[in-house]
Amino acid sequence: MDLMELCHGIGLSEEAVNKIDVIRQKNKMYEDMKHLFKNNRDEFYKILMSKNDTELSFLYYYCQFACDTYEAYKKRGIEDKIFWDTFLDIRIWSDDYFRKTGKCGLDYYVHDWFWRALELKLFRLGRLEFEEMKADEEIQGTNSCIKKGESVISIHIPEGDPLTPEVCQEALEKAYHWFGKERQYFCHSWLLFPELRKLLPQKSNILLFQDFFDIKKVDYREREAELRIFGEIGLRVIDYAEETSLQKHAKQFLLSGGSLGNGWGILKK
Repeated sequence: MDLMELCHGIGLSEEAVNKIDVIRQKNKMYEDMKHLFKNNRDEFYKILMSKNDTELSFLYYYCQFACDTYEAYKKRGIEDKIFWDTFLDIRIWSDDYFRKTGKCGLDYYVHDWFWRALELKLFRLGRLEFEEMKADEEIQGTNSCIKKGESVISIHIPEGDPLTPEVCQEALEKAYHWFGKERQYFCHSWLLFPELRKLLPQKSNILLFQDFFDIKKVDYREREAELRIFGEIGLRVIDYAEETSLQKHAKQFLLSGGSLGNGWGILKK
């Protein structure tokens, strides 16, 4: 697949496409960097982090790597729609970076995310993303348990359309067809933080999404909730925006001494 076809196919802005094209025309190290990414990812990151245009370079390389991945999709007989849906993530994160900085690129904290899709371990199937992985922690549920090192399917929630129960169920059915039902499915997300029930109406899509899971573990180390709710992880809670109902309730919750975190949940059978 041609790089420009990929960029236009996922809907990158014309400014981003033009900047990527300039890098492509000047770049003489692509094959060497591709080899590094596959065999010494730390060194790959180190080289790009030393550049003046780090964020833009990451955007270029991940787009070019995605083009190369298309051939692997074809060899495995994976339909084009899944390819485009999966790598739409690049556009989503590129838009997020532009909203925050006014520049084209990918933010530092997502640099280590895209290898999952490039190694065909993560696919977007409808509204949700699903990743084959080994569990890095033990998770105890009411009627089930995931052991550390166990082969599992991790569920991720990309930015997109409303997270209604109907689209979630549809995505899960696609995942069952793709991965089977033998392995446990789990999710680690701010959307599963139990105390969101204090901040949201009972019939909110987020709480209905929680109902799919047996939530038994909370991770207070993560501040993903603040990032997703307020668009940033600020130094002072008092400075957070209050433009939405969730922002208002979450800000008051934090100011009153509460803490936001992530929940671990095992998908109910």
